Parts: sequence; C-alpha cells; structure tokens
Amino acid sequence: MQLYEGTTALDTLAIDPHWLYVGNGALQIEYKFPTWPRPVLVGGQTYRIGLKHTDGYGLTIYRVLLSNDADNEALFGGLNFWTSSREQTGGWTDILTERLIIDLIIDGIELPAAALTGSPMVG
Repeated sequence: MQLYEGTTALDTLAIDPHWLYVGNGALQIEYKFPTWPRPVLVGGQTYRIGLKHTDGYGLTIYRVLLSNDADNEALFGGLNFWTSSREQTGGWTDILTERLIIDLIIDGIELPAAALTGSPMVG
C-alpha cells in the first residue's frame, strides 16, 4: 500500500496477504503507514492510496457503483473521495462513478492559526 501525491510515493507499507483472507468472508484490518515523521499533507492537493499485489495472491477490493453525484455526496468524503486506477508508471485515471469499500482515517491534523477562524475543514 502506498500514499501518493501525484505519481510520487510519499510512504509505503507492506501488507502480509495471509491476514487478508478469512474463509469465504472479508477481514477488516487497520493499517498505519510506518514513516515517522509522517508526510505533511497540504490542503488543495490530491492524494491517493495505492493498493497492488506483488506476489502470487489475488487482490479483491469490493466497490459500489454510483448513478450520480448525489449518491457519491451521501457517502464518506462526498465528492472529494473517489476511485482511481493506474497502469504501472503512467498517470492516474479517476473513476467518479465508483467507490471502494474502504475507509480512510486521518490522525494528527494540525491546522495553521489562519485556519482556526471557523471555516469548515472538509468541503
């Protein structure tokens, strides 16, 4: 799993594929990127989490297909959270009508003093 800004990987986490399978069901696991200090994420930038299997195991991430922006807006992250795909070293292709069944937890948000004026943090 990698955290990307553009096509640059800011952080990488290896995941043991044996933890991802439980019979015919799914397993929910919380992963944290190991780099310390954490990469600084800047407002107004697009960041992506990349998942790719690198061994003989397959990788299935469940998704929901969306009919319109209203469906997307009703989900976590609204219109600011969508699916992207990438072929090897190429650019990203955004798929705005598809959402992966995955949650993102952001920890340790630090706001500059100018941001503490009552403006919404997430649009």
